[in-house]
Amino acid sequence: MDKSLYRYQRFISDIAGQDIAAHHGNPKQITRKVRDWLSAESKGASIPGGAYLYTQYRVFRNDLPYLCKRQKLNIRQLTFGDFSGQVQLWLEEVES
Repeated sequence: MDKSLYRYQRFISDIAGQDIAAHHGNPKQITRKVRDWLSAESKGASIPGGAYLYTQYRVFRNDLPYLCKRQKLNIRQLTFGDFSGQVQLWLEEVES
């Protein structure tokens, strides 16, 4: 995926001919397009719709400062591992 259609061709000619999806910097579109791609690639796995996933993402982002505070993490300095850990913690709490 890329922010705009064909922008990638200016700097990555190796993937010319690939089916790139433009999201125009819109988080809702990004969520829906990634969800749709995962659904197509998983060949029939049941994946909730893009609107639901985006809503859940917004809830997570709202909860993230509280999760970080509990874990004594600075939200502005999260590493990928820290962020992934917060996602996992949040999912465990939501599912329980």
